[in-house]
Amino acid sequence: MLPGLEKTPFSKWAALSIFLIALGVYGSLSGVLPLSWIWFAVGGGGAIWCQFNFETLKCSLARMKPGSWKFIILALVLSYVTTTIAMIFGQFVLGIHFTANANGNFSGPMLGRIVDLLEVTFSLVGEELITAAVAFPLYHLASKKLPAQWAWVVASVVSSLLFGLMHFKIYHGNLYQCLVVIGLTRLPFNYAWRKADSLWAGIIAHIIYDWIIFVPAMLTG
Repeated sequence: MLPGLEKTPFSKWAALSIFLIALGVYGSLSGVLPLSWIWFAVGGGGAIWCQFNFETLKCSLARMKPGSWKFIILALVLSYVTTTIAMIFGQFVLGIHFTANANGNFSGPMLGRIVDLLEVTFSLVGEELITAAVAFPLYHLASKKLPAQWAWVVASVVSSLLFGLMHFKIYHGNLYQCLVVIGLTRLPFNYAWRKADSLWAGIIAHIIYDWIIFVPAMLTG
């Protein structure tokens, strides 16, 4: 996946990806557009296609390498550990009050809760795509100046921080929660992408991570 990004030139439509990423963020988080759960996927997938080509999008969602489950499990553990540390430090050292994730609020009939969970799950696929839509062009550019490993570190950190900032309104301007708790603690998902050579590793890890929280909330409502 990544070696292909180093060699694949930007397409003539690459600039359009900025609009598509913005559309994905606005549609998913503003509450204005209908079907908010689809927009991250639409914007992120469309942006990657415009930045490079459809083959790049297809390859990024290809089958994972054999043995990739160990990277998914490692990503889950690392994300939980770093999130816990970040929240403890923020609350007890910095005195920060955190805003709860609204996606964890389930009510009404069970069928409706299941539908809500499925919509949230699809939106998590979109979150990985929208993050990749930022990381991929950054990696492409950075790899021209830096060794591949460091180019990926730069692209992964910057895209994670920007992903966190996308949630600025939802978390009421709490920069620590956006940049650290939401942003940097998703770095293990990016790590899983690279090791598995597929976005599916990060997608699966992200879904399991959130389901551990959301499924009990859905059942107890």
